Amino acid sequence: RLGRCAGPMRRLRVLLASRNRLAEVDGAYLTGGALEHLDLSENPSLYAGGSPPPDLSRCAALKVAELGRCGLSPAPPPVHHSLVRIHLHDNGIASLDGLLPPADGGPSAPGFFSSLTEVHLTNNRIHALPHLPSSSFWGRLPSLSTLDLRDNDLETLPSALGYMASLRKILTEGNRLRGPLRSNDAGDVDKLKRTLRNRGNWVPPEGHGDKFLPSEGGGAGPPPNQDNKTERNTHRRTVLDACTSGTLQVRPPIGDPAALPPALLSVLAETDSGGSTLGGRLAVLDVEGLGLAEIPVGWAGGAMPSLRELRCGRNRLADLPADLGGARLAVLHAPRNLLTSHSLGGGAFHRGSALAGTLVDLDLSSNQIVEVPDALLALGSLQTLNLSYNLIVGLEVDTAGADWGALRDIDLSYNRVVDTGDFLPFLADACPSLRGLSLAYNSIRRIDVRLGLLAGRGLARCDLRGNPQKWVRHAVLERPCEDVLEFLRNRMGPGDGDGRGRREGSGGG
Repeated sequence: RLGRCAGPMRRLRVLLASRNRLAEVDGAYLTGGALEHLDLSENPSLYAGGSPPPDLSRCAALKVAELGRCGLSPAPPPVHHSLVRIHLHDNGIASLDGLLPPADGGPSAPGFFSSLTEVHLTNNRIHALPHLPSSSFWGRLPSLSTLDLRDNDLETLPSALGYMASLRKILTEGNRLRGPLRSNDAGDVDKLKRTLRNRGNWVPPEGHGDKFLPSEGGGAGPPPNQDNKTERNTHRRTVLDACTSGTLQVRPPIGDPAALPPALLSVLAETDSGGSTLGGRLAVLDVEGLGLAEIPVGWAGGAMPSLRELRCGRNRLADLPADLGGARLAVLHAPRNLLTSHSLGGGAFHRGSALAGTLVDLDLSSNQIVEVPDALLALGSLQTLNLSYNLIVGLEVDTAGADWGALRDIDLSYNRVVDTGDFLPFLADACPSLRGLSLAYNSIRRIDVRLGLLAGRGLARCDLRGNPQKWVRHAVLERPCEDVLEFLRNRMGPGDGDGRGRREGSGGG
């Protein structure tokens, strides 16, 4: 790490510390007031593990900030309005919210407009770009000329980008853009901007329209009080088409996706000639990749009483729907969101909920989970659990009342597990149906010999690769699962068989 400072470094103008193994940078390096160029890139552990991003909002002299591949997740650092160029590539950023600190007083306030000309965001986890009114984000970036969004998870672009007069380069390869937006792959930025202006009206900050392009044809766009009849009819056709397959796949309009349309929810509640709701004919709801911050009450069950599968991955969900516990889902896929151990600690998964008795397949990979939520142990029908690509360090769980008798496969790969504790003996006792277990690519330094308790019980897949442990040779781990388990069982001591004792040096992880 960079050494501690007695106080702010008031004469420091350039700090170049890339390609190191920094885990900490004293804030005094950033608050001296003279810093113009900051390069902390290629320090992958610097802000990893949920550490807050550096606060650059007070660096008034800073012009260039290079923070690529330094562990930022899920938010970018707040920056001062004087910053000109920022590199944030190869991080885990999921949203640009927070990049521009609030500017009280509107467009007339000092610091409202940012000086940013280049923003580089290659290879992050961005599902949706800011879509709120002009004063919230894009209206504050009149000088933006380069926006690098390659290799993210975008399915659409906000219409506001079409009005950015200075924007000359938009790089979007490696996303999920569809239709006319894919033309940007050929580099025709002007055509892309015209398409975005045609797809959605956008109003610049009041009194500053000269900094942006006018709408196509010079019109003011659709009237604010547009008749909802056409929109409702469109949603009705969508639902009726979905009823033939049983799957409602909600896809964002080209423009500014933000929320599930209330008009669509009301259509789902309509009754047909037989007295059944249209939503009652649907078994699958797919709202992946919309950039949603929430799924409002009514969507998960109320409007669709026969719902059996909910796919809500690649959004910005910090919580699951409040009424999810009443849904009789068999499949819930919510990867690549912002869910935490706390938000999953109760609610929908509480013992006695309808969900606890019906859920078979649960995917919570690539979220912000730091420990296995105890509430998940009450899911008595659960067969497949995916918790890979989270931030789990330990596997301590409250096993009282656990009901995992049906569990067949659990994936804990690509976490930060150091010690497995008593989790492996728990699996041996509580999961007679277990067939697959992955602890690959964690930080386990010693494999618990009590994994051998699963020998002879039908476990067919056991992946322990990619851990820093040196106790079991790599060649052994490459053997068939049953051979690995037998190897570990043969090394168990007298106190290892009951899952409570542990001989000296056997290691809990």
